[in-house]
Amino acid sequence: MHNPIFAAALVASITTQTMSAPQPQTPAPTQPSPQIQPQPQAETVPVVVELFTSEGCSSCPPAEHVASQIAGSSRDKNARVIVLAFHVDYWDYLGWPDRFSSKAATERQHAYADALGSRGLYTPQLIVGGRREFVGSDSDRANHEITKASSQISKVTLATTINWVAPTPESKPSKSTQAKPTPANTPKSPLASSSTLEVTLSVSDGESLSKSSTELLYLAAIVEDGLESKVTRGENAGHTLKHDAVVRAFTTGVAPSKPQTVSLTLPKDVNREHARVVTLVQDAKTMAILAASESPLPSVPSAKPPRPLLPPPRLSARMLFNITAIIGGLQSGGFSPQIAPDIAQIPNIRVHRVAGPVN
Repeated sequence: MHNPIFAAALVASITTQTMSAPQPQTPAPTQPSPQIQPQPQAETVPVVVELFTSEGCSSCPPAEHVASQIAGSSRDKNARVIVLAFHVDYWDYLGWPDRFSSKAATERQHAYADALGSRGLYTPQLIVGGRREFVGSDSDRANHEITKASSQISKVTLATTINWVAPTPESKPSKSTQAKPTPANTPKSPLASSSTLEVTLSVSDGESLSKSSTELLYLAAIVEDGLESKVTRGENAGHTLKHDAVVRAFTTGVAPSKPQTVSLTLPKDVNREHARVVTLVQDAKTMAILAASESPLPSVPSAKPPRPLLPPPRLSARMLFNITAIIGGLQSGGFSPQIAPDIAQIPNIRVHRVAGPVN
């Protein structure tokens, strides 16, 4: 049985489609696509990872391993991640005094506790970018926070210049006691014995910070890798602990509006080949890190050794005779080429044969 309504609708549909078929049109001339100028990429802030730790804390070695892995991975991938390990001193009274600990490190952790609203101090503690804190052995959380912080756009520019400071010259020995220069005691550059660095900081902030009342702080630190300690007492007794990115010395203060020079003194046992200088700028109120950089220790220029004096030539009687004969020949107006040729054996003397008289 056919449905007349459906048939009528089908005819109407075909008729409508036939009547509304598009007519061919002349294509419009193509317009050139607009040229999009590439926008300069904004500079991101290096991610600073701070570990608060102690050799007297049995929970800290796993966290130090995490920090070392972060530092090693960032070097392998050329990532902008800076690791700092601050050894606090409040564990020193519980059986094992940490030789890398300092009261200043504990005070820095206190400043973070105040800014982040932490209930108290603990180890191991990781702080990423000055804003996120958690248990230092939590590697998954560390990777997550580092990834988040790596996209932070820099609002502050930090330029750093590092130089050695020449030590104060000591009294010179008298002439009678001065050793003669030899390859073994060739004088070195006075900077070779220097243990003090001058770090010049130049900080410039963006307009948004300049117009606000934000106070900035700086930190300059000497950081050393490849350290280890054999612990004989306390919670880690019997273990050899390995450390990287240990903060051996640091100084902080209000970031200057003009270039300012601060001093850092290296501890005597620092291995200079494994050490570097880290500088950073952070918000004094929130402790958020706004800029950071790290640099190897500057090389020490070597002093040029004195030019050795040539020993005087040892002249035989025949050589002396030849020299006398040459001088006599020149004075008499002639020179005989038959004079013994061993005159040429005298060091630093050239022999020129004169064909005729010399006026």
